[in-house]
Amino acid sequence: MNEFLTYMQQKWGRGEEYTPHNISWNLSPKINAVQRSDNMEAKKQLFYGFVGEADKDEAIKIANKLHREQTERVKKIYQSLQEQIDLSKKAIIVFGEVEDANYLGLVANKIMGQYGKPVIVLREASSTTLSGSVRSPFPLIEQINSSGLAQGQGHSSAFGILIKKSNLKRFMAWIDKLDVDTNPDIPVTASIKPKQITLPLCHAVVDNMMLWAKGVDMPVFHVHGRVNKSDIQVFQKKTTTVKIVIDGIAFLLFMANEEDVDKLMEHDVFDIDMVVRLDVNEWNGVESPQAEIKEWEISVVENKSEENWMDLF
Repeated sequence: MNEFLTYMQQKWGRGEEYTPHNISWNLSPKINAVQRSDNMEAKKQLFYGFVGEADKDEAIKIANKLHREQTERVKKIYQSLQEQIDLSKKAIIVFGEVEDANYLGLVANKIMGQYGKPVIVLREASSTTLSGSVRSPFPLIEQINSSGLAQGQGHSSAFGILIKKSNLKRFMAWIDKLDVDTNPDIPVTASIKPKQITLPLCHAVVDNMMLWAKGVDMPVFHVHGRVNKSDIQVFQKKTTTVKIVIDGIAFLLFMANEEDVDKLMEHDVFDIDMVVRLDVNEWNGVESPQAEIKEWEISVVENKSEENWMDLF
């Protein structure tokens, strides 16, 4: 194992073992921030760290700094594009600035997470061409490439795109008529109750992380519960995290959007349907089962005990 990678795991891994989930959530974002930046000195420091020729702490300090700067920049770009978003369309198409090109994929992902629709963030590539990033909750690249109006390259639901300016209006009309399900069913392993989420079951998921990385679908579960406002905590730092406790089990949603948080703060009782991935929380040497929310739907439960004065007449 590379010495520098091991050191990063110790610093950023939150005490977890090497797993695809841990690497993708805790290590990759910092490394990715260095690669996306224009700071060539930082890139050299990271490279020299991997080959054992740099101060490991200094390289990690630089990566942390660039990751914080990236988070703030993506947030500002996201906010600046809000007024362009048209939710009446099947896909969200917005236009960013050329100088933000390295971050448009992250912004597209953030918008998709907020609204659950395909998102295309474009910027000017030349006098005749637009380029940008696409993020979609379902595979989209094959349909786009078969249209003859644009060219996508990358993964099926996360890819770069090129569009001739002369084709833009036709492309926008085409994608709005595309026959795709913008709210597809989410396959789950099973529907379970919160009290059925036990430590052995969570360990069965966590301890087999390498299996899920080899073509076997990671088990995810549907959970329904009714919660009171007192069962909900909201933590706001760089991003917003929501913690919901049902029957003693903690359900965590990372990077919660403002609309959902506002709903949780404005009402008292909710029915919540969640698609979750099971996890093991360790604190002071004590393990407990928990779950990470991947998707959710929140329904406000009206207080039937309070009479509406209009119902008296």
